[in-house]
Amino acid sequence: MCGIAGCFDRGGGVLRDASAAVAAMGHRGPDETGFWSGDDVRLGMCRLAIIAPDGNHQPASNEDGRVRAVFNGQIYNHPELKKELEAAGHRFHSEGDSEVIVHAYEEWGLGFLERVNGMFAIAIYDGREKATLVLARDRIGIKPLYYWLDGGQVVFGSEVKAVLPFLDRVPGVDGAGMLSLLTFEYIHAPNTLFDGIRKLEPGHVMRVTADAVEVKRYWQLPRQTQAMTESTAIASLRRELADAVAARMVSDVPLGAFLSGGVDSSIVVALMSKFSDRPVDTFSVGFEDVTYNETGFARMLAEMHGTRHHEIMLKVDWDEFMRPVELMLDDPIGDFSVFSTYLVSRAAREHVTVALSGDGGDELFGGYDTYLADKIARYYGVLGTAVTKRLVPQMMSWLRPSPLKKGLVNRAKVFSAGASRDAALGHVRWMMFADEQIRAGLLSDAFAETLNGCDPADHVRSIAADCGFDDPMARDMYVDASFYLPENILHKLDRTSMATSLEARVPMLDHRVVELALTMPAQFRIRRFARKDILKRAFADLLPPAILKRGKEGFSTPMKHWLRGPLRDMMGDVLSADRLRRDGFFNAETVEEMMRAHWAEEANHAHVLWSMMLFCMWHERYQSSARVGRAMEAVGA
Repeated sequence: MCGIAGCFDRGGGVLRDASAAVAAMGHRGPDETGFWSGDDVRLGMCRLAIIAPDGNHQPASNEDGRVRAVFNGQIYNHPELKKELEAAGHRFHSEGDSEVIVHAYEEWGLGFLERVNGMFAIAIYDGREKATLVLARDRIGIKPLYYWLDGGQVVFGSEVKAVLPFLDRVPGVDGAGMLSLLTFEYIHAPNTLFDGIRKLEPGHVMRVTADAVEVKRYWQLPRQTQAMTESTAIASLRRELADAVAARMVSDVPLGAFLSGGVDSSIVVALMSKFSDRPVDTFSVGFEDVTYNETGFARMLAEMHGTRHHEIMLKVDWDEFMRPVELMLDDPIGDFSVFSTYLVSRAAREHVTVALSGDGGDELFGGYDTYLADKIARYYGVLGTAVTKRLVPQMMSWLRPSPLKKGLVNRAKVFSAGASRDAALGHVRWMMFADEQIRAGLLSDAFAETLNGCDPADHVRSIAADCGFDDPMARDMYVDASFYLPENILHKLDRTSMATSLEARVPMLDHRVVELALTMPAQFRIRRFARKDILKRAFADLLPPAILKRGKEGFSTPMKHWLRGPLRDMMGDVLSADRLRRDGFFNAETVEEMMRAHWAEEANHAHVLWSMMLFCMWHERYQSSARVGRAMEAVGA
């Protein structure tokens, strides 16, 4: 696990070395740094030593030094690949997975990507014939990879802050990225908040030479179901997920697991306990607000499987509160669970270097409330648009939100808002916060004119239209695996865990498990109103009945209360009318009214307000007059 960075010259440019870029993301790899320079390339990395800590150095090289690679992640089947490559005549100098990538590329070209099983962002320099840079990202998007491409150079990095030091000037604002942040709380690929800095999409590879730039998909999510019996599905799921967990338990450093008390993390921990010859270290976070606290369920699973359980009660240190925000501000995410994920990662890092997570189960097996909301909305829609899009939303606006995490009133308000949106968005219409109607009053007229009618929801519509599934439930889960999972869940997990120098592994997202899940008939995954039915049936013997029966809660934090209490002054400062008018993106009067209504508990605007705050803090750091035009070495770190 590490951070990677570099640049490649396509013709006569001046290249900067990678030292500032690597320093900017030193939290990703505190154990070692490595650099290599050629006439037209610079490669750099910082390493968190997991496999073969005393070897496995990067940049890795082939025998004659003409192929070099840096990569972030883990290749779980590297021992098998190494044996095959040795039989083909390749010589190795370490037991790690870094060298395997170089020789696999040398032997199979870009076809090696179809052979590896892992999470990765890879950069390969091939100087054998025509100088070539290859950038590749894993199938699901577990590991990030950003790039900047102009006529003369391509620059890449594991974080945006690792791309910036290679550039002469700070790129401006990407309006589409900003709208995505407001709408969904995250910025979907290929956009970022920086105009011209892009994310390589999951399952894609970029090949760059002096003559051409080619980006293509090397792996595709399944787009149709297969006929199978329920017993076959259960047997296959138990086998594939058990293999995935076992593969991710290989480590030369201490290893544990996140345990939220939900179905997914409980299954992962239960399987780990079966394979381990000692108690598994498990970690969970609790809150003083009981409606946000799941520690009782986590404790129940830990006792059943005899784990060494570590329970962290969240007492917010406001001096440390902004730490995860600061580390993620180059590509911010508004999901409130950023804070709890960061805190549990920080606590786990005191005991282990690797932690397995249950992320992915909700997207693959239908775990979210929104799947049921979309199902119910098909019946609700027969009442007609006059009721569903005008009368009921108006009635809901009269109700004050509940202070509870969810509650009947809060659920009703969220359902009404989502049901009034375009049905073509599927369940994503309940995962939007600043929709087109809200943005129309929120954005300044001048900024809105520059957007040329851009609507982030169009990206969701295009994924849904292209997926090939006829069943609406299957289509929703395909959209989640393509969109919400990599852009929100995995982005959050990577950045928060790496902020604490912890490697997080996600066995639910082994590509074989993903392919099996998405090809199962949708009714196996959501049976009537029972979510994740096949997953629960497959592992019922390993879970307490209370966990099998409980609903989805989510790993969130009470941000709506924080913005009325300890973060009230901060919000008032960041979203002050003077600042908003100066920067010119938002209508200051609308924002002032939203803050007033939120403080008075007349409405819950926490999601939109926090996303606006993140954008304004990002803008202050990277786009203020003091920074624009400065050489990026001064601000990249």
